[in-house]
Amino acid sequence: MMMLDTFPRDAAAVLQCYVYRLVDPRNGETFYVGRGRNDRVFDHVKGVLAYNEFDPDGAHPKLQRIHEIHALGMEVQHIIHRHGMDDSTAKEVEAALIDAYPGLENQMTGEGSNDRGVRHVQEILIEHNTRELVIDRPLILISVGKTYQERGVYDAVRSVWRMSFDRASQYNFVLARHGGLVLGAYHVDRWLRWEPGIFEWDDDPVLKNRIGFEGKPAEPEVWERYVHTRVPQQLMPKGAQTPFRYCDPQGGDVQHSEE
Repeated sequence: MMMLDTFPRDAAAVLQCYVYRLVDPRNGETFYVGRGRNDRVFDHVKGVLAYNEFDPDGAHPKLQRIHEIHALGMEVQHIIHRHGMDDSTAKEVEAALIDAYPGLENQMTGEGSNDRGVRHVQEILIEHNTRELVIDRPLILISVGKTYQERGVYDAVRSVWRMSFDRASQYNFVLARHGGLVLGAYHVDRWLRWEPGIFEWDDDPVLKNRIGFEGKPAEPEVWERYVHTRVPQQLMPKGAQTPFRYCDPQGGDVQHSEE
């Protein structure tokens, strides 16, 4: 059977904006989720097949997997999950699917995943029924994403970041946040430049210019003051910003990262 790599014109018009999955026929695993119009769903495979010489060792994992599938004489399965949507709706569906399929080869999370993505019920209740974080001391506010679920909050927040060592060293207090919720408060004993073995879960030479810290949880009364507070909207990132912010209570000023 000839491989389908384009939609008929009439079908493309009906589909409008859609969300799709790429499935590995070897194990039925969804390995990529995306959205688009017209023939976007086919572009990934066509991009790999367009090269006469393909270096899988240097390719993005998504492209490497496509190459492996075709090297076995098999075809990637293209699944349209929802169609007939406007762009805004498609972004929400795409984000929900990315959250729902662990281990995807997507480089980016879906739009809104950090703010409206998968959460435990307790997190949502706390975030929407809690007092607001007050910056009353110099501190660094760091987003730990979902890594805290695997490592724990402390190990997720303490390494490794593309931050200025000299600037970070001026701060001895760090708050860990996930979405709009503060999850942990830590006193910094010392900041460390990355080197092999110093952060066993981040033992990759590509991280050589990053830093982390060693510290301890804040004492109970301080922990209680900050943890499970809601991060004010003005402290939340807008656009493609780094996952940390330098915060200073002086005059209510909040310093953005210069990284």
